[in-house]
Amino acid sequence: MVDFLNHKPISSSSSFSSVTFDHQRMSFMVTAMEDCKEGEEVSICYGEKSNGELLACYGFCLEDNPHEAVTVNVGMGEEDEARQVKLRMLPRALTLSHSFHWDQDLR
Repeated sequence: MVDFLNHKPISSSSSFSSVTFDHQRMSFMVTAMEDCKEGEEVSICYGEKSNGELLACYGFCLEDNPHEAVTVNVGMGEEDEARQVKLRMLPRALTLSHSFHWDQDLR
């Protein structure tokens, strides 16, 4: 079990480590990926996950998550009268970049 290691995005300035499973020893191996000072927290990266994924899988969110994402489903059935307009707009919509800020403390 490696539940004792906290998550930090790799781009973060804190020390991080890599976790692998050694099948021969039947144990997890935690390897520091950079030098760390005594008493400094060592963390792992759970992956490039949005806050929705982090909340659903691990029970927390990051305030400034570099991998935050929002999924928007747009219906485009064959019978949709606006289908052609939506399809023409889709390439532009995929290149838009938006920044979201929470005004409320959710803790």
